[in-house]
Amino acid sequence: MISAKEQDPGTAYEHRVLRVQKEANARGEFYTPREVPLILNAVIHASIGRPKSVYDPACGAGSLLSGIDAGSYFGQEINPETAALCREQVPDIDIAVGDTLEAPGHRGRKFHAVASNPPYSLKWDPRPDDRFPVLAPRQRADWAFVQHSLHHLREDGIACFILFPGALYRGGREREIRASLAHRLQSVVRLPANIFLRTSISVDLVVMGQNLGKVLFVDASGEFEKCPRQNRVRPEKIIDVLTNRREAYLFSRMVSPEDVDHANWTPPRHVDTTPPQEPVDIRALNEQVRKSHARQKRAMDMWDEMTAFMEGGPEPDFLGNRQVFRERLEGTARQSETEQ
Repeated sequence: MISAKEQDPGTAYEHRVLRVQKEANARGEFYTPREVPLILNAVIHASIGRPKSVYDPACGAGSLLSGIDAGSYFGQEINPETAALCREQVPDIDIAVGDTLEAPGHRGRKFHAVASNPPYSLKWDPRPDDRFPVLAPRQRADWAFVQHSLHHLREDGIACFILFPGALYRGGREREIRASLAHRLQSVVRLPANIFLRTSISVDLVVMGQNLGKVLFVDASGEFEKCPRQNRVRPEKIIDVLTNRREAYLFSRMVSPEDVDHANWTPPRHVDTTPPQEPVDIRALNEQVRKSHARQKRAMDMWDEMTAFMEGGPEPDFLGNRQVFRERLEGTARQSETEQ
């Protein structure tokens, strides 16, 4: 028998979302925490204003698209049940059901913005297509989703992707793809670890669109609040730096195109977050060394006295007397006592 709580529409929806999330996690897909679309929405609006349209080629249950303020919504999802959940979260969405890479549902369309958290290292069947100037590896479709999305992006549009770090530093064809898209790279942000349910992996926000000259790298791995099950992103500083495209001490850096390392697009490669060391007081250090050597010599002298005692010599004054032992070791004993 179904309880009244399970009959409640809101509760039933939550149960379906949790079940679908579990299935999606097994495929390398992850439910997007609400602070992430908040950041993406701010970046998109700061760049192009309210987008006329926004597209997600792997929209899942709509957790990312629902956080973007746009004129119209478009997406594609391979799982029909997940697509139904997306329609509940984003009622006006034009959603295609099917494999985005194999059977794209919006051919010929161009969108004002893209916001996507594509599956991590999804296996696919690479085939020549005008969407893919360079084919991504068979074992990792991350950059296939990115290239597909950029193919559907207007010239004046902006695209935001949540990618796992491996996509930003793996070699081979993935490095070749990164080099081919370098002129469209605007920003890369390292988000905190453990912000997704059931995975503690860090992720990177990659922003692409028109060439803005320098690339903004942001290491926001420390911008989070510790919560029982997962970390919660603190979006305020991230949004401020991204929307104003500014440098912040030990946090973000503007990098000239020729200085961007295409072998590694991750923010830790381009942003030094190590605080500078305090200047060393050489005199104080030398004094510490002198005292240490003196203490070591006193300890050796006391050891020699003990050795002599064990060989029949006089009993040391510190034997059985803790106070004298400490004073002798630390050099605080009165001169008269040490001479006796």
